[in-house]
Amino acid sequence: MSDYQRIAPRYGTDEDLADLVESARRHGIRILLDPVAGHTSGVHPWFRQALDNPGDDRYIWADRPAPGFVASPGPRPGYFLRNFLDCQLASTDVLPRCLVG
Repeated sequence: MSDYQRIAPRYGTDEDLADLVESARRHGIRILLDPVAGHTSGVHPWFRQALDNPGDDRYIWADRPAPGFVASPGPRPGYFLRNFLDCQLASTDVLPRCLVG
């Protein structure tokens, strides 16, 4: 998740979402959007800020390698526990690579 305020282009536009919600409403269906605030991508502003601020505790950091941790990609020293996937299954151009061993 890189932006909690905009529809990702791969899912359409704000207008597409409004049309979906209205069409569903006409059929007695409600649409629930369920953002998972505990998961962000490496380009999300929160993560980018955490790379510059050792006092930022929105992510789990360690001083040394541990299972599931990866080296910091920025100026912050140490390792962080990833909470996002290498393969985003919703992306059709990436899906085939995700399914290959």
